[in-house]
Amino acid sequence: MKKELNDRLESQAVDIINKVIYPLMGSRKIPVLDYNYIMPRVKQVWEESVKQLKFSDKDIEKLTKQLLRKKLKEVKKIKKTPIEDDDEQHLRCEPVIDRILDAVVDEALVFGSKEDEQWYKEALQENHAILFAMLVRKYIERIDFVLGNFAEFNFQRCLEKTFGKDKWGVTLEDMDLILKDD
Repeated sequence: MKKELNDRLESQAVDIINKVIYPLMGSRKIPVLDYNYIMPRVKQVWEESVKQLKFSDKDIEKLTKQLLRKKLKEVKKIKKTPIEDDDEQHLRCEPVIDRILDAVVDEALVFGSKEDEQWYKEALQENHAILFAMLVRKYIERIDFVLGNFAEFNFQRCLEKTFGKDKWGVTLEDMDLILKDD
């Protein structure tokens, strides 16, 4: 599944680059290496935009709370992974660990007060904002990666075509020959 997602992201990033970015950069004669400015700025603008959004909806809050209450009940039924080592510390501490988990995995504790309710709403809004940001950010990251690789690869090819060698082999003498007419 992860490979399929990466392949799809790659394909969609290439599609956006070919249909949107290249035509725009080409028509405005923007230098290829300006992607080093463009992509960080895209990320910055996206993050600033998401921070300005408010993610609150009574239905989502109610449904999410129902789901979380259900998950609280489920987690109480899950047996913890036993520790193989029956040393003295394990035997002494495990009952305390069990009691702490029993105490905190409690619906009344988690949703009991107005402060908890406000915290829940803020956490839910923040969680939705993070999810929303991540859904778009994965495309921004992939475009950045593909565009960067393309720029570096083709810049290298141009150097090889110009100098007959890769960038690590270009000497000052080679550059002087190319620039001698300047």
